[in-house]
Amino acid sequence: MPYVLKRIDTETSEVNIYAGTVKIGSRDDCDLVVKSEYVLPVHAELYRQMPEYRLAASHSAFIEINNKEVLKWPAVLQDDDIITLGDVKFRFSIIREVIPRSKKAAFSSYLAGALLVLLLAAEFLIMLWLPYELRKSKTLSLATARQYACRQIDIVRGRTRGLKVPDNNKDIARLKQLVLSSENELASYLRKYGRRMSLDQTITVRSNLNKMNYIVRLWPEFCEDYKNNAVLDAEKYVKSLLEMLSRTMDKKIIERYNKNEIYGQTQGGRNT
Repeated sequence: MPYVLKRIDTETSEVNIYAGTVKIGSRDDCDLVVKSEYVLPVHAELYRQMPEYRLAASHSAFIEINNKEVLKWPAVLQDDDIITLGDVKFRFSIIREVIPRSKKAAFSSYLAGALLVLLLAAEFLIMLWLPYELRKSKTLSLATARQYACRQIDIVRGRTRGLKVPDNNKDIARLKQLVLSSENELASYLRKYGRRMSLDQTITVRSNLNKMNYIVRLWPEFCEDYKNNAVLDAEKYVKSLLEMLSRTMDKKIIERYNKNEIYGQTQGGRNT
């Protein structure tokens, strides 16, 4: 049966109707093109394997079904499931055809044959093309992640330099300098080793970049907290702050501050 992928995270609803296998991603040759920096070139593939509709994710793709993490792939979809791809949400709905009783017998053999053809085509595509696409997507996502980390560290450093120090407070000035020196150290590492980082190393780098960006975004609040607690050791404060971020940056915080961003430091680098 045909199915619908209706975008629900925007005011202008985008409705897409499909009957076979659908390749979803930000690349122009995908069946469903989603232009978002959080969607991989080939993010996922939706297909039907009788009697189920299944969703297969690309490596490192951020996907949730009904706001829950998927523990086993491919995932089986149910009617009206909410699929989150990066920062984009779609509602999956099955179109149930209503055929008059008088026509059911006449079209039963035709429908059975058509469904069999679709099933065989989907199986063929999965066996031959999906492994190739997943390998290509992994290579593209690694290159994209490396480039993004190199660009983002310069953006974060520029924002950090522009942070204001309330009342020229010397302790807060030292705090700002400590954050900036950590960012400079990471930038130096990326310039030297960025092209040789593995995907896991790149993910770690961008994870800590996310923490730094979080500090920059909430700088006035951190300064106020810093003054109220009369903390004199800037390095100790930053260390405890990063430990707090590691415990509290769950999926809701990630969605609020740059959904599905992967920042951080590489293996062997200093924990910033």
